[in-house]
Amino acid sequence: MSWTAVEMKVNELKVGVLTYFVGTEFVYASLIGSGRVQKFRLARWDHVFPLIDQLFEAMERGSLSATIAPPEFHSFSYEWGRELLPPPADLKPFDVLIIIPHHSLHGLPLHTIWLEEADQFLATSHAVAYCSSATLLKRCMDRNRARQHDLASWQFALGEGEEATGPERPRRCVAVGTDVIGDRTSSYHSLSDKFASYFEDALTECATRQFKIRLKGDRRWEAICIVCHGYLDPKTSDNSGLLLERDAVGVTIRPIPLHRGVYYDFRDLPFQYLPVQVKPSRDAELMTISELKVDCLTDAQIVALFGCSTGAGHLISGDDFSTMAYQWLKIGAASALANLWEADIDFILRWSPYFLHKWLIQRQPKAIAWREANRAVLGESPETSPYYWGVVSLFGDWL
Repeated sequence: MSWTAVEMKVNELKVGVLTYFVGTEFVYASLIGSGRVQKFRLARWDHVFPLIDQLFEAMERGSLSATIAPPEFHSFSYEWGRELLPPPADLKPFDVLIIIPHHSLHGLPLHTIWLEEADQFLATSHAVAYCSSATLLKRCMDRNRARQHDLASWQFALGEGEEATGPERPRRCVAVGTDVIGDRTSSYHSLSDKFASYFEDALTECATRQFKIRLKGDRRWEAICIVCHGYLDPKTSDNSGLLLERDAVGVTIRPIPLHRGVYYDFRDLPFQYLPVQVKPSRDAELMTISELKVDCLTDAQIVALFGCSTGAGHLISGDDFSTMAYQWLKIGAASALANLWEADIDFILRWSPYFLHKWLIQRQPKAIAWREANRAVLGESPETSPYYWGVVSLFGDWL
């Protein structure tokens, strides 16, 4: 559709699903949309596999700055990463791209690839959302309340002052923020408060593990924002998690259903102790992926996980990619925002108001709002490295 038009209808958007398959010699992709399936043979596996390993190692090194791109990342964005995308002419007809990776392509920031023919990045030429499988994507779409609205009557605005109509905007948000390692808790609180300020019914509270119990008991929250440090376990995905404060009231009790209406009270202890390499500046606990798998549910339309590596993870059996972001989708969220590597809090403080305004006020679908927020940030600083602004990705349903 024409992005210069005044009226933008959701049902007129062209949505393509880009799904990958890693063969024994080549990486393949299928582009599904507009009533047809296009198939592509992309890069040789023996060529890109070592480069992908080097890129992930660079992204995981704890000594890297959140603002200075490692050379491996620059090489991916501007050189060999282009080999992992179909030709620009085949991508051009689509407004939205849903990317379903395979094998070692999970976790790659494909949206940061520079498209020389379009003279822009994939993240600014297209609205992009990732999902680990088509099955999970279908579940996210089914639970997205926005899809209950008549899409033909959903009109969103790209410019200020344009008319916007659509489903009722989410109104209820819970947000928490803490820096248990450094001394920037005020900045983390500022981000969680700013996020919550876009919702009419908002709650900001202490960022402890115990808030997940209240999520289960009160599933009315349509948006959840967690601003904290993330921990990516180098070996076991279930041990990755969020670094939160220890509850001042001590250990709480959780009633767990056993059988036929029988409950047993368990002490709510962390599933894992803090890793020895984490040196907290205050009493802290780790809320892991494995803990979220047990008796935790949400109806949130979006979960914003503004913590380092909350979108990064490990490939496990069945080609499932285990991350904190995907675990929130599995327990009920329709969409998630998460960071693929170390995040710069000052950048997210700049980026998130753009996203929230475009999603909630201009009623843009989440992926469109994500793309427009990227464009706004790059419009302010055109020379900014994609390593700086590409850290936030959208997962799950794009709408």
